Amino acid sequence: MTLVKSILFLTVLAAFVGCTSAKKTETPAATPTPTAATTPAASTDNKMEKADAKKKMTRPAKTASADANAKEVKCTSGSDERLLAIGAKDEGCELKYTKAGETKTIATQIVGDGRCVEVMGSVRKNLEGAQFSCQ
Repeated sequence: MTLVKSILFLTVLAAFVGCTSAKKTETPAATPTPTAATTPAASTDNKMEKADAKKKMTRPAKTASADANAKEVKCTSGSDERLLAIGAKDEGCELKYTKAGETKTIATQIVGDGRCVEVMGSVRKNLEGAQFSCQ
């Protein structure tokens, strides 16, 4: 019985010893010497490259709508009148919605006008569903 206990004890001890990591005796790393890649001028160049990449952005194609060339849509139902108008804003667009004489911007896009055209089509569809006549 003592032999079995001794073998069991040695097996458990070997498992613990095998699972522990060896002590690391590495020497501290030397401080890196500055190179052209780590100088501030290199990071400035990197920022300039990112800025140049932004300038190369192109306008996305317009999404299809009932009338893709329409920049203004007037919808009427009796005496109630609604106006949707896409206007240029820098390189992008903004969609203005006029209801009861009050105008609000309901969509914008930084570059291009695809989002404005898409939202205009959606609002126009909703108005036509509410018995408005849009032109």
